[in-house]
Amino acid sequence: MPDNLLQTGGAGGIGTILGVILGFFGVKSRLETLENKTVKKETCVVVQKAFHDSMDAQNSMLKEMRDDIKAILRNGKQ
Repeated sequence: MPDNLLQTGGAGGIGTILGVILGFFGVKSRLETLENKTVKKETCVVVQKAFHDSMDAQNSMLKEMRDDIKAILRNGKQ
């Protein structure tokens, strides 16, 4: 009985060590893949600036439209 227990424990231990090693390399490759897909800060800053510029352009167009509508309404009342 003790021999069978040692064999079972040894096989389980070897399997565990093998699983840890393979798991480590799997996690390492996943981290490397994630690192390669990560967006860098400079790109985020550029996208944010482009978004703000677009919003500023829309705001100026809305102001022009509001002024035009006010002018049309004033001319219609006279």
